[in-house]
Amino acid sequence: MSLKELAPSFYNRMSNLAEAAGSGKKLLEIGCSDGLLEGKLQKKFASLTGIDTNSSDIGIARKSGIRNAEFLVANAERLPFKSSTFDKIICSEVLEHVDDDAKAIREMRRVLKGSGEAIITVPQKKYPFTFDPINAVLETLFKKHLPLGVYGYGDKRAYDYTELKRLFGKNGFEIIEIRFLSHYLLGLCENYLSQMLQPLVKTDYSNKAESGKAPIIRRDKKPPKALAKIRDFIIETDEKLFKNSRTSIDIMIIARKKKAGGKNED
Repeated sequence: MSLKELAPSFYNRMSNLAEAAGSGKKLLEIGCSDGLLEGKLQKKFASLTGIDTNSSDIGIARKSGIRNAEFLVANAERLPFKSSTFDKIICSEVLEHVDDDAKAIREMRRVLKGSGEAIITVPQKKYPFTFDPINAVLETLFKKHLPLGVYGYGDKRAYDYTELKRLFGKNGFEIIEIRFLSHYLLGLCENYLSQMLQPLVKTDYSNKAESGKAPIIRRDKKPPKALAKIRDFIIETDEKLFKNSRTSIDIMIIARKKKAGGKNED
């Protein structure tokens, strides 16, 4: 566990990723950071591999004591694995950072087996006003944004569902499920708070390849139970109030690999 999990949208995203991953043989996480998700999945998969461009985060992940996990410094656009290696891939909050997102998606397809699945999250272009009111106003009036809020983590872009469907469809996938994660209440609770607190729990909150830093608060610092209960209540209330809303902080999709001709591989 980590204090990062006190952030409602982060915990909501992690919970959905772990649930969607289920169980299996070999899973790759692209953008694994300090290996927090591998800790949650270690009993559900025979083999876990995590990659990240941040060498400091990978160093922390390697010290996590997860016996069936391997952690490597690598790039999403040039995956250092043979074709048809993994049953499932998780790629969370990564595509918005890479130079060529289509190339990264093709690389995911290459290393997936058969009808393997990729579980993806990206920042939502149609985000709640409560989460980033400054950019919401700037984008509406001037079609510009500042590097904060939605774009405050070194992001090059945000996505909507239509763009994701087209992007994955053109690069060998079909989308089989979509979830809109974290709405107005979570946005209001976090606003710009998460960005301000990032330096405490992440080696490089701008998500650059090399940092050489250590987080101020250790990865395994557990959230107080009372605060965790408040977080869970906020998430549950947000989901009840805005269950049918497509305005969200994140979009999560589950995409299945297709054959070159368009049919699923068996």
